Amino acid sequence: MFDFPILATGVGEIAAVISIISAGVGAYASVASADAQADAEEFNAKVAANDARASAEQANFEAEQRRSRTRRLLASQRASALKSGVTEGGSLMNVQEDTAIQSELDALAAIYTGQIESNRSRAKSQLGFAAARNTRSTGLLTATGEGLGGASKGLASYPRT
Repeated sequence: MFDFPILATGVGEIAAVISIISAGVGAYASVASADAQADAEEFNAKVAANDARASAEQANFEAEQRRSRTRRLLASQRASALKSGVTEGGSLMNVQEDTAIQSELDALAAIYTGQIESNRSRAKSQLGFAAARNTRSTGLLTATGEGLGGASKGLASYPRT
């Protein structure tokens, strides 16, 4: 009944433009989403790096605490022995030497445990930073694909005269 050829042509052009704009919005959303996820991964990686430093510091502190307790224990043993008339030699010396050795082994075990935890956290940190880089790259590639795909659809739907 009504024939509006100009309006029909205009609708086709509008549809093409909308398709291209939609592709642009989708591409932007992909980049924004990837950036947000990468920011979270980088934050977690920084936390893991801090955990690595804290684990190493805690282990060294614990080892020094154990050594300090041993020094006090050895001094107390020596004072008690001398007070009771035992000379510094023989079995007292053997007991103190054994105590010192065991204490140092405990201190070294604390350091070793801390190093393991520190290494685990450091590896987690490195993986987090790698994941963030990968997420950003994937987001850009996805956005590029969405943009090109949408532009292709928009151009394909653009009316030819």
